[in-house]
Amino acid sequence: MSLSTSIRLSDAELTRLERASLWSGKNRNRIVREAITEYLDRHEYDHLAAEIRRQSLLIAANEAPEDLEFYDPSIFEEEKP
Repeated sequence: MSLSTSIRLSDAELTRLERASLWSGKNRNRIVREAITEYLDRHEYDHLAAEIRRQSLLIAANEAPEDLEFYDPSIFEEEKP
């Protein structure tokens, strides 16, 4: 099933879309659909990634003092002969 929608473009955007259509041999509708699909694919999981980051920060904030008790910076020092 497909639905129809409308968008408003500035004169400059419409000119660029026309130019892209002529250059690519694709009609304007196809270019717009491909652009929307590409955008959605790229940003589909942004909200999930943001929530993962938020929860990680909350966990890190609650566990940092315990982690620091076990942190021994000397393990990263090179041994001297």
